Amino acid sequence: MKQMQKLKIGLMLDTKRSLQDWEINLFQNLLNSKYCEIKLIIINNKKVVENIFFRKLINKFLQGNLLLSIISKFIKIFEKKFTKKKRKENEIKLLNSLNKIKSLKPDYIKKKYVDLFSQNECKKIKQYNLDLIFRRDFRILKGEILNSAKYGIWSLHHGDNDRYRGLAPGFWEVYNNEPTTGVTLQKINDTLDGGGIVDKGYFGTKFFWKHNEDFIKEKSVIIILKNLKKLFYKRDKINIKKSKNKNTVQYYKDPTSINLIIYILKKYPFFLIKKIFQTLFFLRLFSNKWKICEISAKSYLNLKMERINIFKKSFFEYWADPFFIRNKKKNFLFFENFEIVKNKGKISYGEIVNGEIINIKDALNTNYHLSYPSIFKIKNNFFMIPESSKKKHVEIWISKKFPHNWKLYKKIFRNESWADINIFFSKNGDKWLFGNKSSDKYLDHNSELYIYKILDNNFNNLKPHKLNPVIIDSRVARNAGKIFYNKKGEMIRPSQINIKEKYGYGININVIKKLNLEEYEEKTIKKFIPEKNFNVKGMHHISLSEDKIYIDALFNF
Repeated sequence: MKQMQKLKIGLMLDTKRSLQDWEINLFQNLLNSKYCEIKLIIINNKKVVENIFFRKLINKFLQGNLLLSIISKFIKIFEKKFTKKKRKENEIKLLNSLNKIKSLKPDYIKKKYVDLFSQNECKKIKQYNLDLIFRRDFRILKGEILNSAKYGIWSLHHGDNDRYRGLAPGFWEVYNNEPTTGVTLQKINDTLDGGGIVDKGYFGTKFFWKHNEDFIKEKSVIIILKNLKKLFYKRDKINIKKSKNKNTVQYYKDPTSINLIIYILKKYPFFLIKKIFQTLFFLRLFSNKWKICEISAKSYLNLKMERINIFKKSFFEYWADPFFIRNKKKNFLFFENFEIVKNKGKISYGEIVNGEIINIKDALNTNYHLSYPSIFKIKNNFFMIPESSKKKHVEIWISKKFPHNWKLYKKIFRNESWADINIFFSKNGDKWLFGNKSSDKYLDHNSELYIYKILDNNFNNLKPHKLNPVIIDSRVARNAGKIFYNKKGEMIRPSQINIKEKYGYGININVIKKLNLEEYEEKTIKKFIPEKNFNVKGMHHISLSEDKIYIDALFNF
């Protein structure tokens, strides 16, 4: 089989400026990619202005914007503590690698908002036979430059370009209390933020602006990498969607001093009150409890919260992530047992008898946090894959004598952070691994779904889906329990709704329409938002028996 040639990429970049953290992450991945190689750097040769704070203040004062500058600086300093540390130690090494790549300093004309390239400069770029150009610097581009690479020029817009266009990435979504913040990868045209849509991702909006901005920029890296891989495999079959007409989308500008004052009044007092409450540890013992509930229902599509039976537990524990298992005519429930005082979860189990859970014992109790005891059976052996993301590997345990006596069987995905893995056996005999991996500095497991095909019974051969991650959307990506077949023979994947910076906002019921190594498609057919119930604040897991449904729920008491 003929080896496919890597995509040839050009970068439009100002090599004199300091790189942002997410750019360092992106460029490192591009340099190490199996799917593409950077062949040319198109340098933005604008003059570099010294980054002197007091000179900026003077300029702002002369423009009548001194108050705006002071408030902006205050917000940046205060909210910096909520962003993760930068990768600056990697920047010098990265720049040295980029400096070895061929570069071109084109002459171009600067108009009010537009950078115009001459036919001659476009011809120079075309000589490199680039498949794609990725724009980081330069402004609005028009004319022949847009056709200088086979698949055009791609650019990130840190916002959903069908709703938010313009400036201040991540601010207006926080200001307007949006549940999610979008990121758009677009093939640019001559419309501001209105290019063809290559792909989008959606992420739960963070409480603070600077946290939200840094978070969505960090998460946007995976959107680029996914679509470069997709382009590598599909080439001319990439589907570019049209953006909404510019006249139907609101354009935003940088916030004014009034906007920023309102923002501070909206956010900071509430944050201080919440912080005080969190420091009073004893108050945590009396509120916001995760509990496991049993619901009598004929269908998983008809959850009635008023019919719940709440299992009794210790006052100093949270229970979550229930997995129902029937074995030898006995009904067992495995679950995360979070010990509040130790601030650590373990895996416990109990037997369900007449609406009660009895004989509760520990299945796994390690010196690190465990949750989501995903249990499955291969031949005559029970296996468990608990969530242990902080260990940076995935552990597979085997039961020597069910339901207790578990032994570590294998570690997979070493040096990777995974959460909430499901093993699914399709009717045609295929075995699939569904999981939520994080490759970002925030260790966010809510936003991406990965799929692998298991080619043996010992987990030695795992083949990744060509579209991994198959979903980039915190509203639907994270697993919320075992995948199963319903009575119609449909594949059902429960998933979490994680929005508004709230873990476990609700649950989706999704029907998997297509599942193979080249395609994945699912459709949400039902959402459960428990906030409509007065006492319930959230839920994030569901498990089924023949006549009962088990969920975890976050209660006010």
